[in-house]
Amino acid sequence: MSKGERNRVKIRGRTAMSSQAKLQGRYLGGRPPYGYRITGAGPHSNPAKAATGQRIHKLQPDPAAVPVVLRIFRMYAEGPSDKAITAQLARDGIPCPSAHDAARNPHRKKTAWQAGAVRAILINPRYTGYEV
Repeated sequence: MSKGERNRVKIRGRTAMSSQAKLQGRYLGGRPPYGYRITGAGPHSNPAKAATGQRIHKLQPDPAAVPVVLRIFRMYAEGPSDKAITAQLARDGIPCPSAHDAARNPHRKKTAWQAGAVRAILINPRYTGYEV
């Protein structure tokens, strides 16, 4: 396969995935961001995949984590740094993302909030409603 054809295939695939996310609200894979959970949204649109029992997925807010995400954004808007927000969450005994859903994050420490986790939440475009 030539480089040109490979690039065309790549562009077509990414365009299709982007339109599925934007128009259908589908979640296309990976661990969901903190504050969300994956829910089923019906049978797969591809008949062959639907026949094998595959389903499409959407993100749904996680009722236990949504208040924490809102608090992080509220605190950041008031001026504290990522590290200050991290320290405040730890002082208040709020479980970190990996402790909140340990089954989804078996490879991560479940001890405390990290400034990187707070920063990842703050810069993730999904929290502003943008489908990536």
